[in-house]
Amino acid sequence: MKIRFDEFEVDLSSGELRRGETKIRVQEQPFKVLTILLERPREVVSREELKKRIWPAESFGDFDHAVNVAIAKLRMAMGDSAEDHKFVETIPGGATDSWWRLSNRRKSKRPIW
Repeated sequence: MKIRFDEFEVDLSSGELRRGETKIRVQEQPFKVLTILLERPREVVSREELKKRIWPAESFGDFDHAVNVAIAKLRMAMGDSAEDHKFVETIPGGATDSWWRLSNRRKSKRPIW
C-alpha cells in the first residue's frame, strides 16, 4: 500500500520513503514511527503508544532517548526540524511526556494529504 503526502510517497509493503523519484533512506524504527503517524494524520501519538507499538517486548534503560532519536532521524530524512517543523510536530505534554503528529505547517497552502 502506498500513501502520498506533500512531496513524499511511503510504500508500506516495501518500507520505502520517496521524495519525488528519489528514495530516502530511513532506518527501521524511524520508519515505524512514520507509519504510526500516517495512520492518524494530524492526530497526536503519545510516547507511550510509540513504546507499545515499536518496542513492546524490549526493556532497556533509556526508552525516552530511543524515541527522541527515532523522531530526530525521521525529521532528518524528511528535511524537517523540531524548531521549524513542516511535517513532524512535537506537542509538549508536561515534564515526562510528549506527543507527535504529522502537521500541515508549511509555507505553501498546499495540503500534505
